[in-house]
Amino acid sequence: MLRLFSRIKLATQILFYGDDQMVVVYVTLIVNGRRTYNSVPMILKADVKADLEAMGFTVDDAGDVKTASAE
Repeated sequence: MLRLFSRIKLATQILFYGDDQMVVVYVTLIVNGRRTYNSVPMILKADVKADLEAMGFTVDDAGDVKTASAE
């Protein structure tokens, strides 16, 4: 029962506060190599790209994420 409650709570948080939290999740996953920029939903791409660039990463037209020093 507790596990079900936790899932409902998580779903509610994503629905009502999801954009900001999901941007952080995607940025973290991309930086750690678990996801690619191309896997980010279209509605979040601009915010994810802005956060990545603020952290010193670049996103090229193909969706590849590179550190500024790797250029």
